Amino acid sequence: MKEKPTVAFILTLIGGVLILLAVPILFLKVYVTEVYFLEPMREIKERGWLIPLIMFSVILSIPGIITIIGALMIKSSDKEGVKNGGILVAIVSAIWLYVTIVLHEILLGPFYIYIREIPLREGFVIGSVIALIGGVIALFWKPHEISTHPASTSLS
Repeated sequence: MKEKPTVAFILTLIGGVLILLAVPILFLKVYVTEVYFLEPMREIKERGWLIPLIMFSVILSIPGIITIIGALMIKSSDKEGVKNGGILVAIVSAIWLYVTIVLHEILLGPFYIYIREIPLREGFVIGSVIALIGGVIALFWKPHEISTHPASTSLS
């Protein structure tokens, strides 16, 4: 049985799942707040904000999906597959971490108020950090060398 980078895979998968879990929470927070508390249900079509919210949620899901794909690449026992998965996860996680920490007000625009009010942004940040750690571990992972020397046998 070939050796696999289990720790890198688990960390990356947890990070991707955390990023993905934050998206429906944001969607529900915005939807429930807008629809049920701020305006009557009949005015949704007039404002036309539901379609952009759905598109925004799909866009926010992309880093989580890419991270999970990278985790599946890391799960392989092929050294090149692990390295490529680690590179993919490290790049996506680093960019997403930068976006959620530095550029969140610009990119998230009108939905920023909902991210600021609940600890949702931390879900994106924590998921990105955990995935980044997993990606870096995968980058430096090397399978143990199996000795090809015949075992010394002693005749008793």
